[in-house]
Amino acid sequence: MELIKRTFYLYVFISILNTCNFRDPVIQKGWELNRQGIELLQTNPEKALNKFLAAQKLIPEIPDFPANAGLAYMNLSKDKEALEKFSEAIKVDPDYFKAYYNQGNIFEKLGNHIRAIESYKKALQIAPDMPEIIYSLAQAYENSGNKKLAIENYTYFIEIARTSVETDISQAKKKIETLSEEERQ
Repeated sequence: MELIKRTFYLYVFISILNTCNFRDPVIQKGWELNRQGIELLQTNPEKALNKFLAAQKLIPEIPDFPANAGLAYMNLSKDKEALEKFSEAIKVDPDYFKAYYNQGNIFEKLGNHIRAIESYKKALQIAPDMPEIIYSLAQAYENSGNKKLAIENYTYFIEIARTSVETDISQAKKKIETLSEEERQ
């Protein structure tokens, strides 16, 4: 989970850089509402949600706004609403891998490992070398009982993970060891 938090802010920053026209006051206002929402997300997800929804209303063609509203709904434990917002983000941009990834996180939390795996795989088709997605996919395979694919994905995660995720690398190595031992039995 810590890995998700660390990368979330990087994704938001990259999304802001990808915005086409910073001089348009409507776009500026939308991104300002989004920035305010991000600042509030951990401490006041209800207010953050209102900021993201206002940004989405201003500029419905930016997938970050419904996706961030989905994150706020996740923080409020409103999984159905979060899934709806991630679906909206995907409708705006079918290559918006973060929405697929977060859908996977909700499905995994709900114990729907098959749908989680499907969502993570869609995210990986778009962003094939994102360690966070690979790690989550490995966990979903592990939780679904597919030890072989869990081991494969934990191994791949270790190969591509940056040194900044050393804790997660250590956890993945331990899981590979445990799952390999269980698989031999």
